[in-house]
Amino acid sequence: MSGLIIHTSNRIEILATQLARVVRSPLPSPLTPEIIVIQSRGMERWVSMELARVNGVCANCSFPFPNAFLEDIFKKLMPDLPEVLPFEREIMTFRLMKIIPNCLDHAGFESLKNYLAEDRNQLKLFQLSNKISDLFDQYLVFRPQLIFQWEQAKEEKNQPFIWQAKLWRELVRGKESLHRARLHKRLLEQIRKFHFEASLLPKRISIFGISYLPLFYLQAFAELSKLMEINFFLI
Repeated sequence: MSGLIIHTSNRIEILATQLARVVRSPLPSPLTPEIIVIQSRGMERWVSMELARVNGVCANCSFPFPNAFLEDIFKKLMPDLPEVLPFEREIMTFRLMKIIPNCLDHAGFESLKNYLAEDRNQLKLFQLSNKISDLFDQYLVFRPQLIFQWEQAKEEKNQPFIWQAKLWRELVRGKESLHRARLHKRLLEQIRKFHFEASLLPKRISIFGISYLPLFYLQAFAELSKLMEINFFLI
């Protein structure tokens, strides 16, 4: 059975009891794990104990974070993707460390050039690259339209941080289809067109105790609910 089922309560203990009722219903195969999407390992431990308390046992449950769950869906529905993507945050950091020094004499990079002056051991370069990598990673999730504008060189010419757009274009050159914003868009298109084997998807997932999800995640779960049972547990 597919569909989006919303469970609400003002007490998380009541939601846990409702979740226990859901997982008590067996999946088609006893070897298939019960997928419960959570936002912290502390929540995983608490939910596991509550399921064991209510049902007598908690076994064969998988507790992915939202991003890990959707990345697994990416890999199943898009097998042509490389095993390691060049826009994972740690990888972006080291790629930026190679790109930034070559951009410092370009217009708009004056503040970065001043900051990196006297950086003999490249500690500042690493810290800056790590910070920018984290910023780009957040843009990919929360502001994908900004990323798309940058790739089309449609950013405001007089904005104070125009160097970010220029730096992103250097980072993404030749790899435009592999970053998260593009993959999200491609995933939604594939789900809507149903261009994959239905057996690749789980029959049921539950999303528990997550207070906020970016728009893309909500869109993806809404589309996936047409193909599987999705239970949202909301306070």
